[in-house]
Amino acid sequence: MSRYYSMSDEAGENRFGQFSFSGVEHTGPIKHTILMGADFGNKKFWGDFPTLKSDLYFADSILFNVYNPRYGLPASQIPVADRSKSIYTRAAAGNYMTVTTYSSAFVHDEMSFFKEKLRLSLGLRFTDMTTVGKTGAADQKDEVFSPRAGLSYSINKSTSLYALFDQTFVPVAGTDFFGNTFKPVRGNDIEGGIKKEWFAGRWMSTISVYNIKRTNALVPDPDASHVVGNQSFSIQAGETTSKGIEVDIVGEIIPGLNLTANYAYTDSKITKASSTTASAATVGNRTAYVPYNVTNFWLQYRVQQGFLEGFGLSGGIQSQTGRVVGTSKTTNFPDYFRADGGISYQKGRYAISMLVNNLLNHQRLMTAGSMTTPSAALAASRGAVPYYSYIVEARRNMRIGITYRF
Repeated sequence: MSRYYSMSDEAGENRFGQFSFSGVEHTGPIKHTILMGADFGNKKFWGDFPTLKSDLYFADSILFNVYNPRYGLPASQIPVADRSKSIYTRAAAGNYMTVTTYSSAFVHDEMSFFKEKLRLSLGLRFTDMTTVGKTGAADQKDEVFSPRAGLSYSINKSTSLYALFDQTFVPVAGTDFFGNTFKPVRGNDIEGGIKKEWFAGRWMSTISVYNIKRTNALVPDPDASHVVGNQSFSIQAGETTSKGIEVDIVGEIIPGLNLTANYAYTDSKITKASSTTASAATVGNRTAYVPYNVTNFWLQYRVQQGFLEGFGLSGGIQSQTGRVVGTSKTTNFPDYFRADGGISYQKGRYAISMLVNNLLNHQRLMTAGSMTTPSAALAASRGAVPYYSYIVEARRNMRIGITYRF
């Protein structure tokens, strides 16, 4: 196996601003709850991702053999990364420099009818966004209207039905193998469900179904010839469709002991191709990084009285099964299971907490991955074969927080 040594440095600067106005008006028996405003943002990115050494050899000039592994490399094989220049200067030597600027205005009106039992929400957002790259090849300008509509009806004081339609717009930076700028990801979301309170409001449950269509979502380029060295590329799928159901439960088991639980099942596939031949080859594939099953469970207990009043314990799990990466019609990535836990103490305006992530110290917990087919030239000249790469969850780690409320 030919191994290489690379460096990845990134820097970013983000600035955001927002203002909004809200109020209530009436037109006859109809109540209007109105929200309007604008938001602005500027995001700058610099990156430096050079390959410092393309082949790493052992002392006897032998490459790594996955079937008979050896460990340890001579110091002469480990290159020294030159960081004497700033990331801004180094990024200027490549193409990893982008500036994204956006401004948007929005208005939303929730209308209430029949003593607020029936509610109709209508909203509209206009976004003007510009992305500028170093060479101009990745420049993109978009002006988009995004509507939103919702309807809810209260059957009684504890039960309501709702339906929602929402259009989304997400800009995508970068280019494909041919240098073509990626188009924004656009989506149509349709969702409906029922919400219910139980036991005098101590418990709340929601069951929803959804159908989400996305166009121009990024997927791995399946063309094996579209690989340059160790760099692979992406293409934009014509359309992905996600259908599923989600269940949420939140409530108090006993005074001080609260439960939050969530489960979602999603079947997401590429359903239409774009105009490219490469995109046509992906139709029917599962959408990468969208698991079939996602489960979250969290318990939190806080002592309500006595010597330990204010002391709290919490713990929970996250689970993902049926995961897929790359271009595949079937599950091809290990399941994900992580447990977290914490302790805390609150008194008056003060609070201190400690949260331990990856409580079981799972060291092979994969969060993301990819599968790459080498170019025909590498396969012929060096016997390169398809390979995978992955990112693992950080080992057991903790976060300590101290809070004061004014």
